Amino acid sequence: MARYGLDKEKVIMKAAELANECGLNNLSLKELADSLGIRPPSLYNHIKNIDELKHAMMLYALSCLTKEVTAAVIGRIEDDAIRAMSKAYYHFAITNPGLYESMQWFNRFEDETVADASRDFIMIIDTVLLPYKLNDEQKQHVFCLLRGLVHGFSSLAAFGGFSSEMPLENHFEWAVNVTIKNLHSIFE
Repeated sequence: MARYGLDKEKVIMKAAELANECGLNNLSLKELADSLGIRPPSLYNHIKNIDELKHAMMLYALSCLTKEVTAAVIGRIEDDAIRAMSKAYYHFAITNPGLYESMQWFNRFEDETVADASRDFIMIIDTVLLPYKLNDEQKQHVFCLLRGLVHGFSSLAAFGGFSSEMPLENHFEWAVNVTIKNLHSIFE
């Protein structure tokens, strides 16, 4: 029998918290159970195994990212919307490193639930890019470029792989502005 008040959502949220603290690959079911105050076998009332947990965390991460980016772009258009979207995505990645890492499992868990969660996020990106009048191929290129930019900078931040007197966020903002400027020169 499951512990009173404990449900799958609470298990996932605690797992996300632990993954953000220690890294997704260091997350164990034993550690998760201990942090929830239950015995490891009791976790199986809520999840089947570590892969199911990581799948659920990925869906949770996509949902959180979608909400964060949506809130950032509301009321913004064109270049300001791209800046806000990029900044929100970057902020999510560096403040939620374990959850962000769970999103990198996308291809391993590709199923209808992942497709639905991804579709919501992609719809926001499509809306942000709508004023640029890009075709589908161009939108894919721009999305990959922006995702690569965010991933690169968030990885540098996570691993301390960048030494500069200027904060990494300043470099990130500059890179986003250069990207936007180049979008105008390429697609106009």
